[in-house]
Amino acid sequence: MVFFGTNYEAHINDEYGVTSYFNYEILKILTHNQEEDESTPYSEHKKAFAELFEKELSRVDDEFADYLNKNDYLMVDCRHLANGLKVYKGNKAGRKAQEASLKRNLTVLYRKLSDLETYRLLNRTLIIKILKKYDKVHKKHGDPVFESLMSTLEFYRLGNGRKLEDFHVDVEMLYAEFFCDGLREEAQGKLTLSKGEHRPKKMFFLAGKIGIFLTLVAWFFFDMSVSPSLTTTYFLAKDPAVYVYAFVAALIVYRWIWGFNVYMWESAGIDYILLLDLDAKKSNIKPSYDQIFSEASNYSILFFVNIIVFHAIKLSNEHLDESEYTFAARNAYVLPTMLLMGVVGTALNNCRHISYGVFSLNVFLHCFTAPFTAVTFRHTYAADILTSFTKVIGFAALSGCYYTSGTYLYSANKERDYGSETFETCDNWGMHLLKTLIYVAPLYMRFMQNMRQQYDSIQRRKEVAAQALTVVPVEHDSEDDMDMEKAESGEDEVKDDEVQEFESSSSKALTHDTCSPRAGKGGEVHISASGRRIMSHSESSLTESDVPTPRSQDDVKGLYTTHFLKVKKFVFSYLLIWPYSYNALKYFLSIMVVVFGAYPPQDPDTVSYKVCYLSLACISTMYSTYWDFRNDW
Repeated sequence: MVFFGTNYEAHINDEYGVTSYFNYEILKILTHNQEEDESTPYSEHKKAFAELFEKELSRVDDEFADYLNKNDYLMVDCRHLANGLKVYKGNKAGRKAQEASLKRNLTVLYRKLSDLETYRLLNRTLIIKILKKYDKVHKKHGDPVFESLMSTLEFYRLGNGRKLEDFHVDVEMLYAEFFCDGLREEAQGKLTLSKGEHRPKKMFFLAGKIGIFLTLVAWFFFDMSVSPSLTTTYFLAKDPAVYVYAFVAALIVYRWIWGFNVYMWESAGIDYILLLDLDAKKSNIKPSYDQIFSEASNYSILFFVNIIVFHAIKLSNEHLDESEYTFAARNAYVLPTMLLMGVVGTALNNCRHISYGVFSLNVFLHCFTAPFTAVTFRHTYAADILTSFTKVIGFAALSGCYYTSGTYLYSANKERDYGSETFETCDNWGMHLLKTLIYVAPLYMRFMQNMRQQYDSIQRRKEVAAQALTVVPVEHDSEDDMDMEKAESGEDEVKDDEVQEFESSSSKALTHDTCSPRAGKGGEVHISASGRRIMSHSESSLTESDVPTPRSQDDVKGLYTTHFLKVKKFVFSYLLIWPYSYNALKYFLSIMVVVFGAYPPQDPDTVSYKVCYLSLACISTMYSTYWDFRNDW
């Protein structure tokens, strides 16, 4: 292989990077430089080569050990799942979810170990090639380095690969224990034949689809530039058909974003099926990111073909009278209708494949009943998506009105302004209320979810506090042990603060009362058996003003400080709980903006309303921006 130094780069795994591989080129350059340098003895050349070789070998071996340790953490997670399955006593659905998660994690781990074995073998091949090349170049000296340095290689983890081999066996045995009735050979076959992250042929077709999609996008914008009037009609939403296309386009964009999310999760090794609590029974049909991108490309191509043809029909009738319209112009509404029907059919078909997304009927019910049911990560994720989908859902409502009002009959009729006058019938109180509910409902879901999470957080704090205050009694073996503990703790030497205070105050009172003219006859002071002083008849007749009890400024300040600390503790323990209370405030302000904007309490043209509403909108926007950056960054 004359061009081995160039060809081997085609086999480099992007996960490891070029710099983590054995540097073949630097040793090759050193070999040729030594060949040209005849003044230096061969023994020094050989020593310099061996030092650089071992330095490179140590570096690559450390990289190899790091990758092994990372996979070791994944193995710990798999063993944790396996141990949980052995003692699991829950329902059947929960057990299947655990089994599906274990199978996915073992499959991913085995694939990573296979990639790591390829990494090891490629580095060994590089080492063998450079050692053979060095001996070939310096053949005339008759002192080869191959045997000695290859024996050195076997002492490194990269060279022998025993730990990696043991790792493979552990994964195969664990997989066989749960899914192959203990047959390791069957487990090895299933793990080896499991599909990889992507296949070159599939990725080639995906790249072709994306190319077609981008070409259609360029074509669409070129058509828009040909007719500025139609461009204005589209982007200013004067043509009601734009709501149908905007609704479908938003769903396609969501599909692209979902594929990007799956790509990031798979790259980071996150089991999103388990994390989002998706249906474990359908885990085998879990699509990879390339499948999702392929579907999104198909939808995008159909969308742009549809809208380009629809635009061409409208453009061809732009200078014709209504009586001269072609058959295609009179039935142009069929195009957005077909697109909308395709979206509905795809959505109904995907309802069977719950693993394809986070939404289901159960999730919607949990989102609406958030204050009364526990909130999981999947519920908050779904509600967050819905808050971003308010415009899309609004487009869906307007798309329905596009057909119910009969506007679709004038889709390509410029003289009827593409049905805009007919579409104005949709601007009634019912549609206004529906749009308001569409905007408020997701915000309400997130607000109530945060309130429920705040309540759960308070309950958890109470449980932790109750556990911390639980006192475990300690039994003493004898009185000598108790005396010893007291001596160690210093209880015999230090008195209680309250006892000392009581004794000092009692002695002061006795001294004062003995010398006081208000004492009994002969200055006697009567003391009860408990040590308390008994007031005389003359003392009991004194008023409160005769016994002044002034509080110092420090006492008053300390009292206010104590009350302030109690209020502060209550606020931060029950009202301001990070992050749920602050997040709930964000959604509450957003709800207020929507409600006051949709149903103003006074004339919206008055200055006072504009000032109040704009102030509320600015406060809500700034707080939401601050809070999002505070959490994300």
